[in-house]
Amino acid sequence: MVAMMGTETARERSERAEIGQAFLAEVLRERLTPRQQRFVAEYLIDLNATKAAIRAGYNSRTARQIGYENLTKPYIQAEIERQNKERVARLEIDADDVLRQLKVISDFDIRGLFDETGNLKPPHALTEEKGKAVASYEIINERSGKRQRYKVRLCDKLNALKLLGRHLNLFSERVVHPGEAPLDFTLKLGERISEGRNLAPCHGGPQAKDAC
Repeated sequence: MVAMMGTETARERSERAEIGQAFLAEVLRERLTPRQQRFVAEYLIDLNATKAAIRAGYNSRTARQIGYENLTKPYIQAEIERQNKERVARLEIDADDVLRQLKVISDFDIRGLFDETGNLKPPHALTEEKGKAVASYEIINERSGKRQRYKVRLCDKLNALKLLGRHLNLFSERVVHPGEAPLDFTLKLGERISEGRNLAPCHGGPQAKDAC
């Protein structure tokens, strides 16, 4: 047996580890109640534990506590990680992609929307990078039919800066409110999945009677 293990290749060890992880994930998934399964599905929509708990059918008065408590359960965390890993693979996106897009938004200079004469550039004249910072571009026809106005809405630059700062731990104070997604879930989930690390549980959290 020792000799056989000694001849095992790195690829074989990796395949064996993947089989073990898949088996463990299946065992943990079987522990989820139907309502917890619904919670996972709803949580993956917006990563808001409180709203996910309400949509999953938990009492709205205790949804904040239940959402927080659910995120501390290892088998729920494992299912969230499994489904996110599948989604990341389908989308072919990782944490670096998200951070690059946030940086494009945070670095955007509104002067890039105008030409040398001060006129607003049409969408097709914007560079790919500048176009990514524009949330919407609306053409409004005047009643006379002879003039057009353009309404441009940019992505939230301040919010992009906040997300970048939190991800890079640039802020000295970090507050996680009960019922909301911990920072590791909201900002570092893709990074943890891509590195194959387990999601860290929340620290503490109130107990709830209808946790299942």
